[in-house]
Amino acid sequence: MTGSNVIMIDPQGKKYTRRTMVQMAAGMAATQGNLPSNFCAISYRQGVQEGGKFPAGRQAFMEACQEGVRLARRN
Repeated sequence: MTGSNVIMIDPQGKKYTRRTMVQMAAGMAATQGNLPSNFCAISYRQGVQEGGKFPAGRQAFMEACQEGVRLARRN
């Protein structure tokens, strides 16, 4: 996956690329501090329940989310 692949489309139709998903996860991890170990799984489940679409699949979302969390923890 590249940074420009669409990972998620929210219920309003806004598209989120891999790059954006990594940045969003990193931002959440940085501001929230200690996230639960299943943060990405919870985020995915919430996205599905709220009507989000994941054209690249669950695994692509999880990888982007986990990468963002890792980046935030490194800093």
